[in-house]
Order: sequence, then structure tokens, then C-alpha cells
Amino acid sequence: MMLPLLLLVGGSFQPGRASVITSIADSMLTAGGYPAATVIGLIPGYIPTLGNQILIITTGEILYTPDYAESQSLDLQLFGPIPAEMKLGSATTVASLGNVGLDGGVVFAADGLRNLLYQYDMGDQAIVGNQLLVGVPLVTLAFSNGVLYGETHSSIFDSYALYAINANNGTSTEIVATNTYVTGASVLEAGPGGVLYTLGQAVGAEGSCTAGQWCVIGIDPHNGALLSGFALPFDASTSALTVGSDGRFYLATGNGQGYIYSGSGTELDVLSSSIVNAEVNGGDTLLTLDGSGSYLYLNDAATGLHVFDVKVTPEPGEAGMIAAGAALLWLLRRIRERRHRAATSACGTGSTIPA
Repeated sequence: MMLPLLLLVGGSFQPGRASVITSIADSMLTAGGYPAATVIGLIPGYIPTLGNQILIITTGEILYTPDYAESQSLDLQLFGPIPAEMKLGSATTVASLGNVGLDGGVVFAADGLRNLLYQYDMGDQAIVGNQLLVGVPLVTLAFSNGVLYGETHSSIFDSYALYAINANNGTSTEIVATNTYVTGASVLEAGPGGVLYTLGQAVGAEGSCTAGQWCVIGIDPHNGALLSGFALPFDASTSALTVGSDGRFYLATGNGQGYIYSGSGTELDVLSSSIVNAEVNGGDTLLTLDGSGSYLYLNDAATGLHVFDVKVTPEPGEAGMIAAGAALLWLLRRIRERRHRAATSACGTGSTIPA
């Protein structure tokens, strides 16, 4: 009779049931009273003498804030202005600069209007070498296993393609035309195993997606093969995407909200920011995780910058089932030991008991 009682200790654990995670810190994107320009990049980075930071890249300057895991605050500081040769004209749209990626202490920024790639050294606070002409309009960047990749968009043909970029000379090699899988792709993120992920509207049946659905797809960076795909139940045209080391997907909707999905595409949690800054010039919708993967940073034009605690903790029911399993194993072991002693006593010393 003890067995059913042990198995019921777990309570009411319901896997897959989404919960709401509310932001634990919010900012109006100002640093010491210094107004931030339009935000185009949000990345974990390293600043010599300061250590690990979250970098906020704007069209005019670089801001930073310490990892929340260390500081428990969202304290924006001004690092310095963007070098004059990297600044874009007033007529240039925010998206034309593309996204930014980080390799060690060097920030890579792509100017999608003039097909240029810049490398900015955080230690020297200067551009590394000369600007590189990459020959393709990069709209987003990502590192995978030490290789820089970029996604391009041709407005003339409305086509998208994935390229491997040689950061030494700007040479670009096409991997695959991503509009074979999805259209409207504007984000690129590397996940576990070096898989590259993007999102867009599915052209056909891609994984669990049907044609026209907004979909997250995984691409092999070596040959461009489609590895996975799952559908999103919302319009992701203004969304951002990042992927955790545990394979979880984080998506922002562009209005201070977002979602967390499992690696198989199951909705796990809903993100909800606690403030709305309607007048803040927040720029692009962006997401990044800190170095530990415990805190998620979300930025969008409508609401500003937010931090979410996304540490994975066992559900109460899950913890109960683990405890029940341990108790059951202990009980079975004790029963077997008693039977073994009883059989040994009955058969005499030296008897062999079958396992």
C-alpha cells in the first residue's frame, strides 16, 4: 500500500504549462543623464579593467551595464562614442547598420547600406585595421564555432542568403539562400552544436511549420541543410531571437513581451515587462543572455531595456517526484536486503542466493 502513496508525493506537476516571468529590472536607456542614441545591438561582452559586461551598442555611442548576476542592478554607464568613421548619416535607417557580434574584446558591426564590416577593439577603443568591403548587404551577424556568419537581404529581388564571412579580408561565401526555407528573415543566432537559427515566414512545410506560418528554423552552417523548424503562434515580424546553451529559445515580440520555448518548440514561459516607456527611443527589438545564461536582457523601442530572471529551477511537482523515486529505490533495497538475510539464515552459512 505504500507504493501509491510514494508516487503521489509529487503533487500536481504539469509539464509544458506556461508561467509568466515578470521583469526584475527596467531602464529608460539613459546613462548618468546622457541620452542614448538609437539602440542597434545588445550583446554580452568583455571590457578590459571592467570585466564581463552587457554592451548596449547605439548609432552614436557604446553603453554598458555589469552582468546582473554580479551587480543585481541595471546601471547603465557610458563607455564612449562610436568612432566618427563608423557613424552613419542621418538619412540611414537603424536596420542598415545590421546587428553586432562579439569575439573576445572586439565588436563586429555591419553597415548593410554600404556593404561594410567594422571591427572595434574595446580595449583600444578604436577600429581594428580598415573597414572591409564585404560586397553583400549584411542585416545580421552571428558567431558559430569561431566563424563569423551573416545574413543578407537584397531589396531588389527580396531574397535572403546566409554567408560565411572572412573577418580578415571581407571575403564572403554563400552557404544557402535562406529564402528557400523562410522569407522575411532578419535575425541570426548560434545555438548548441553551432547550429544557426533564424526566423521568418515558412515557404513550405518546414519541420512543424506550414507555408505562411512564422517559424524558427535551424540550419547546418557547413552545408546550409535544414535541421529543424517549429511554428510560432504569433506575428514575428518585429521579433528578436536568442538561444541558450541548454537549447531553450527566447523570443521578443516588440512590445516589452516575449516567450520561452523548449528545443522542440513547446511554449514554456511568457515574458512580461513591468513598465512601458512610450517616449523612449529604444531602437531595435533585441535579446541577449548574460554569460551564465541565468538572466535575459530584452530591448525594444516601445518599452526600453528589461532584465528577466530565467534560471531553470525544478517545479515543486518535479522535485516531489524526484524525492518519491529516491524513497522508492531505498524501500526496494531494504526489502531485498531483508529477503536476502532471511534466505541465508534458512539455507545455512555458505549458501548462494540467486540475484
